[in-house]
Amino acid sequence: MGKNPIVEQSEKLLEAFDFAGTMAEMEKEHEKQMRSLLLSFLEVKDSFDRFFTYVKCVKEPKPEQVANWLNTFRIIGKQLEIALRKADVIPIACIGKIFDPNIHEVMEVKETEEIEEETIIEEVRAGYEWRGKILRRPQVVVAKKPKSKEG
Repeated sequence: MGKNPIVEQSEKLLEAFDFAGTMAEMEKEHEKQMRSLLLSFLEVKDSFDRFFTYVKCVKEPKPEQVANWLNTFRIIGKQLEIALRKADVIPIACIGKIFDPNIHEVMEVKETEEIEEETIIEEVRAGYEWRGKILRRPQVVVAKKPKSKEG
């Protein structure tokens, strides 16, 4: 004999309720992660705002002030790196690696005898991974053996 239709419908409703609860929990976790990420970026923005507020007051900067400003930019850059790392954004190392068309984007090819062909010798724009997938491909310069002058 089959299940009572009322019991069957009740079980389906309970499953739907459980699924909705699971989705709500996932949404809460996602919101918590996004909030943390956004707060990290706001810290970086605040640092830039403080810096530019200070710089506006300086009419003719002295060389030591300019050196301090460069250092401030380095510090803010580190803040941004930390915020990106918290969001699982990782730079793709490519200098000295063999070119892979699935990962890298060639911007230029340079002839050289000194380095193995297809080796990445320069990074034009950094590439990044996010959670194991390519977020942005690095733009690179790749070595190539010079053409033979014989011929």
